Amino acid sequence: MSVTFFGVIVVAIGIWCQLGSYRRAVVTMVALTVFGSAGALELSALGGASVTPADLFILFYSLRLISMRQGGGLLIAEIAPSRPLFVFALLNLWICGAALVTPRLFDSATYVFSLSRTVDVDGMTLLHPTSGNISQVVYAMGGFVVACVTSAFARRPGGYSALLSAIVVVTSLDLGFAILDLVTAATHTGFILDLVHTANYAFLTDDELGGVKRISGSFSEASGFASFSLTLLGVNFPLYVLRVRARFTGIASAMLAVLIALSTSSAGYLGLGIFVMGYMLYVPVATLRTMRRRPITIAATMLGVGVLMAACVFLFLPGVANTINTILSQSLFNKATSESAIERSSWNHQGLQVFLDTYGVGAGIGATRTSSYIVLLLSNLGALGFGLFFALIARVLLARITPQLAHADRAVIWAARIGLALSLVASFVVGTVYYLGALFYILLGIAASGVATRAASAPALRPVSRDARTIA
Repeated sequence: MSVTFFGVIVVAIGIWCQLGSYRRAVVTMVALTVFGSAGALELSALGGASVTPADLFILFYSLRLISMRQGGGLLIAEIAPSRPLFVFALLNLWICGAALVTPRLFDSATYVFSLSRTVDVDGMTLLHPTSGNISQVVYAMGGFVVACVTSAFARRPGGYSALLSAIVVVTSLDLGFAILDLVTAATHTGFILDLVHTANYAFLTDDELGGVKRISGSFSEASGFASFSLTLLGVNFPLYVLRVRARFTGIASAMLAVLIALSTSSAGYLGLGIFVMGYMLYVPVATLRTMRRRPITIAATMLGVGVLMAACVFLFLPGVANTINTILSQSLFNKATSESAIERSSWNHQGLQVFLDTYGVGAGIGATRTSSYIVLLLSNLGALGFGLFFALIARVLLARITPQLAHADRAVIWAARIGLALSLVASFVVGTVYYLGALFYILLGIAASGVATRAASAPALRPVSRDARTIA
């Protein structure tokens, strides 16, 4: 194992975070998620696999909570049977047990697409225990810890305020890197972003589609940037609708939507489509329930601006219109016939075959690669893991929010729920591994923190503001 320059910085920041308020650790943890293609550690025992800054910082994030008064008790309280993350604890118990048993139980019983890609000529190899089983367990446990620690911090006095500030910081960083990506591409100075592209990944940061630069920002490819930005759009836009930091979240939402469109990622386009349709379905319900015009005004503005921009482009900028048509054709309409789509389809087909060949038990986490998170859960974790995961998601997305929380706190919880849902949309299309990134588990922790329970470990709550009734 070797520590990179980025790793040294993370360790220094981690030590600094132990010396101040826990809010410092919260903001740092969320901010570091934007560095998705930076390497903080290189694990030579796992073929030079890289550990990102956010994943390394989990150690310091957890330590900051445990070092607080009764911090250990707060952490344990998050997995009490009455809390939603108890289901997550059960899921992780199954993940750890299955990773040790199922690859050996079904050794050579089926073919898989290996995560390491060290495979034979037809792209598959017989199922057998690999280092991927262990590394993916470590990542899974890291995600579990992040969710639990985040939920515990959120339920502290001022916790949601700290998380709101962290959302502003990470959104600003994501937008800044995306704009820098466009500027460096135009000025042929892309080497500047090499400072944050240090992980041992395959980088596709110079790709173009229809003559347009595919934005990758601080990530290794356009789909990574689009998925991350889609999640942030899902977080920022509800905050804007609910008038929480409305000036920043409104501008950020508009910029994120434009940049996702410029990224030419099919997953990003699908997510944008679902996001718009979801909001349009929400508008009449919110308008009738609150008798306020803001939701419908925002919807009308979105539609008006969209129609006006489209008309101007097709009437006065035919060259741009042709480029847009090329991009849409290649990224959406003809995507199913591309070489990449055919390869990913074969991953999913074999993943379903693995599920059947293991009699619904699954081959163990890290056993096989897929291109859909749903197929991945079935093939790796089986029916039990699939059921536990979606029981967890249903619990945190559909449960009643604690009514005593203040308006801004409830807004942060709702924003986390929407961001979580949009993150899953992208994963259902392009998810290749179980671990969904630190930001996903941070949002999961925020969403879980607001679930109303009758447990004695209920959070310290602030009075309901006059506007709290406006949030469903």
